[in-house]
Amino acid sequence: MLAVQVPPGIETRLDPLGRCTGRSRDEHVRDAVIEHRETLEDAALAEGRLEAVGQGGDTIPRPSC
Repeated sequence: MLAVQVPPGIETRLDPLGRCTGRSRDEHVRDAVIEHRETLEDAALAEGRLEAVGQGGDTIPRPSC
């Protein structure tokens, strides 16, 4: 399990959000971390594809079979 410390201002803003959505602060933070991780993974994939195109490669990988 991971414990995350957030600035007090963020924690304070999560309280009314939780009341409006019926979800806990933990749920909102967990979702934000997951979404951010997916965004970083997508960006890394895009950078790799852009680099491949710059080197004359395809933008869409071709099947190897």
